[in-house]
Amino acid sequence: MQRTFPSITVDIFLQPLVSIYRYALEPIAPFTWFDIKVCFLELVAAFRLCVTLRQIKETLHAKHEREALEAINLL
Repeated sequence: MQRTFPSITVDIFLQPLVSIYRYALEPIAPFTWFDIKVCFLELVAAFRLCVTLRQIKETLHAKHEREALEAINLL
């Protein structure tokens, strides 16, 4: 037989997470002054994308430098 938790207990544990998520989806005040609806999650996602793209760029640049040095050494 499977035990189920009372819904009150689950609600108590999930309520803080739901509140944080709802707060993160609210528009940020300085952007709303200019009628731009940007939330905290969108800013975090944009920052994460920038970090990822920079890591890709650095990896490709290092690969290019390594291949260029190998080409010079082969000549």
